[in-house]
Amino acid sequence: MDGIWFLTKMNPVFGIDFTNTYHFFIFAEIVLLIILLLTQYIMNSMFGTICLACISNEKKVRFLGYSVFKTKLLSFIFSSVLASLAGSLYAIYFGYVCPSMMGQEKAGEVVATTILGGVGTLFGPIIGAAIIIGAKDIISNIIQNWEVFVGALLVIVVLKADEGIVGLVNDYIKKQKVI
Repeated sequence: MDGIWFLTKMNPVFGIDFTNTYHFFIFAEIVLLIILLLTQYIMNSMFGTICLACISNEKKVRFLGYSVFKTKLLSFIFSSVLASLAGSLYAIYFGYVCPSMMGQEKAGEVVATTILGGVGTLFGPIIGAAIIIGAKDIISNIIQNWEVFVGALLVIVVLKADEGIVGLVNDYIKKQKVI
């Protein structure tokens, strides 16, 4: 079996008809907004500070009395919940699930999206996803191997910006304010 089709007929849930594309996108945007607000709250909390401290120096975090293991475990759980939610929305939208959706190229696409937009930034992966999807839709009409363009752009961003495109834009804005 190559995959599983589902959602051929679904009753509205909380008044939302998921078979209607417009309703689904409104629902997905609301979920995205909630996740962004929750993530921003977590990043600005003590837990977010401890997570950042674990990245830079685990020994100091242990010395201060925080559990590095618990911090990493909670971070892993939070990221797993977000990934599961994203996968669920993806499956609901397409109405189809197959093993190739979890292949190496999809994992590489997620990493490239994050690096391109900006690692460690809140909106970086969203911007990276918009660029990759836009490149896939627009450039694939011009040339067959659109991945070459994305790869070249990724190499340029990695060489020129530590924080991806969001970092480049932030640096440009800071330079404009100084002058």
